[in-house]
Amino acid sequence: MVAKLKTTCVATFKMAGVHQWKDTGSFLCNRHRHNFTFKVYYDVTCLDREQEFLEVISKTKNLIKKCWRTNIEFGIEFIDFNGESCEQIAHSILQDGKFVRVEVWEDDECGAICEWHTP
Repeated sequence: MVAKLKTTCVATFKMAGVHQWKDTGSFLCNRHRHNFTFKVYYDVTCLDREQEFLEVISKTKNLIKKCWRTNIEFGIEFIDFNGESCEQIAHSILQDGKFVRVEVWEDDECGAICEWHTP
């Protein structure tokens, strides 16, 4: 069997956001801020920049702003993810975008990866 080459591009960006985990009974049940890092992966067939990275980032940020409320406090814009976890956020972006894998990280320390698998 001959191996087939597959090329996947990744676009990475950060957005300030808040969320909370209501069922914990700890400080996490209060709304708290993170600097969320997003990594979106997409397959390409052309090796000459099929999609511009900046365009992918812009479209994904617009998708996030469409799915979740944007707030401004103290002159700082942030996304309110409500009670959603990194896993839920990644799943929503994967479902709505044209990606094969999505990563969402809290402060570049802990995060979730959601990806399509073909049988």
